[in-house]
Amino acid sequence: MLRRQPYDGRGNGRGLRGVRSNGHAPGRVSTLQHRGLAPGDDYGALNQALARRYGRIASGQGVAPDAIFIDGGKGQVGAARDALAEVGLSDIALVGIAKGAERKPGLEELWIGERALRLAPDNPGCI
Repeated sequence: MLRRQPYDGRGNGRGLRGVRSNGHAPGRVSTLQHRGLAPGDDYGALNQALARRYGRIASGQGVAPDAIFIDGGKGQVGAARDALAEVGLSDIALVGIAKGAERKPGLEELWIGERALRLAPDNPGCI
């Protein structure tokens, strides 16, 4: 079964939601509060949340997902990559989902590494 972990940021907390290949994993939601960060430091908050969460996994407390989905684009994926490298888990696949310049549904970009992929609005992957 594919284990994927979406990451979404809202306000001062960041949410990690457990998902299985057949959908949401009930009871597998975590909200992380950040310490010592300036308001609006999205990259710092992402780095801190992922380093704390996956640092525990790297030390044997839990199972790493096959993929992590990030709410954001190139910069957020880079911050996530740095956080995972800090804890020795750089082999987890990362995908950023950016809303695009107009922030309209159907114009999202998928960021995989340094590459952006834009799917057609009628692509079944956008549903």
